[in-house]
Amino acid sequence: VSAALEFDLQKGARLNRIIYQRGSAEEVLASTALVNLESEANYTQTVLAYGAKLSRLETRLVHQQPSSNATLNAAYLVGDGLHADITTHVRHGANSCVTRQLTKGAVTKGGTGVFQGKFHVPRTAGQYTDADMQHQALLLEEGATVFAKPELEIYADDVECAHGNTCGALDETQLFYMRQRGIPEKAARALLTEAFVAEALEDAGELAGVLRAEAQAWLVSS
Repeated sequence: VSAALEFDLQKGARLNRIIYQRGSAEEVLASTALVNLESEANYTQTVLAYGAKLSRLETRLVHQQPSSNATLNAAYLVGDGLHADITTHVRHGANSCVTRQLTKGAVTKGGTGVFQGKFHVPRTAGQYTDADMQHQALLLEEGATVFAKPELEIYADDVECAHGNTCGALDETQLFYMRQRGIPEKAARALLTEAFVAEALEDAGELAGVLRAEAQAWLVSS
């Protein structure tokens, strides 16, 4: 499957887009969204991706006029033989625009998670930019793979921009604490992982609970 979508938000428009992606180890998916924001437009995107043989969900967003806002959140849960790629490119092409991005992932043995994110702030058009990008991933088993590439390309001098990237295992102290209270190891791991990725799903509005339940079901069964 190959798909391209374009969204143009005029002044004051709001859009809350939710993406649920799940494919098999025989399927290939490439989907690109082009998003253009005018003044005071507000775009919120939440992704829950399980991957496929090869999967890439790409978002290319442009702040075209001042005071627009974008929230780009994603969670990926990837099992054996599957690949999930979350790629974003945000251009702050106007003054006083805000972007918030949080991506969280959990990968089991044989799975591959990919995060590529870039904020581009031009010298003349991007003053007073306020942007933050965070990627955090859990490698739940040996043999899990995560590739991450967060980027800031900033030429304006009056901005607030930050990014962070962490990859690691579940907290063994928390796992021990839960097991001491009679929770089986598999269930404890699922609960801790669900709590970890849940933050990235909170802006999905009424569907946030549905996405969390889906994530929990996958974690329990994996």
